[in-house]
Amino acid sequence: MNHRKLTGFKSLYAHLFYPFMLSGSMYLCWWLLSKSFSPFSSMIIPLLLCNALIWTSEFYLPFNLKWRPSRKILGIDITHALMTSLFVTPIIKALLLATLVKFNLASSGIGLWPHSWPIIIQLVVAILIADLLIYILHRIMHATSLGWKIHVVHHSTEKMNFWASSRTHPINSLIVYATEVGVLLLLGINADILALWTIFMSVNGFLSHCNIDLRLGIFNRIFSTADVHRVHHSPNWAYSNSNFGNTTCIWDQILGTYQLPLEPIREQGIQMHKIPENYLDHIKAPFILDKYKKTG
Repeated sequence: MNHRKLTGFKSLYAHLFYPFMLSGSMYLCWWLLSKSFSPFSSMIIPLLLCNALIWTSEFYLPFNLKWRPSRKILGIDITHALMTSLFVTPIIKALLLATLVKFNLASSGIGLWPHSWPIIIQLVVAILIADLLIYILHRIMHATSLGWKIHVVHHSTEKMNFWASSRTHPINSLIVYATEVGVLLLLGINADILALWTIFMSVNGFLSHCNIDLRLGIFNRIFSTADVHRVHHSPNWAYSNSNFGNTTCIWDQILGTYQLPLEPIREQGIQMHKIPENYLDHIKAPFILDKYKKTG
């Protein structure tokens, strides 16, 4: 892509930050697991460190100065993050566990997970399976009226940044989490691989929404990076109707929905609707979306 030229340490930072964050967070998670830390602790420690590094890097090397959120918008997105982590995720975990217990599948699911395979291969399998599921679900959300009403809040931000990754309607979060985690648990994935997959999925999600001027090179062809995901968040339908992968570009490449223009995408948002920057309006949006149609 035709990014602005960087020199010296900033150029090095822009080239190395993405692979360092992904590999470093996963290595730290694996190391903590090897030292008998619980899967929860092995996830939360790397995630908190990554959050801090990504957020501060948005100030050091911003992609677009205009995308720095106001205190109001920051408060809305933090509210989304808290609601998802404190309410939606625990509820889904409880429902999934109760369902597995009810059908006597809590210990190893239906027994199809390849536990004897090397850890890295198991992780790749988990990434590809989950990403295919979300690719299909994501396309449905963009192609159907009901799906778009549920998903539209995530596209409402016009200032793409790290915190915008949390801007998701609770119903959207519920469906996505239940789909990807539910299937992996049903297949019988163990807790350690699930923790590593969670780190990869979460950190890549933060990085794909970040407002950092990264140089991603070949990673743009494999993963859902910031360059790739900004295309999907463009208000131009010709761009937003592409790059549906959640963590990788693999299924987009295979199924013909991958796009990466030569020039970086610098506009984000929705063409047809203008949802007020208010958390309660975000919650109401799926039910009264027509009210937010742009006029003129």
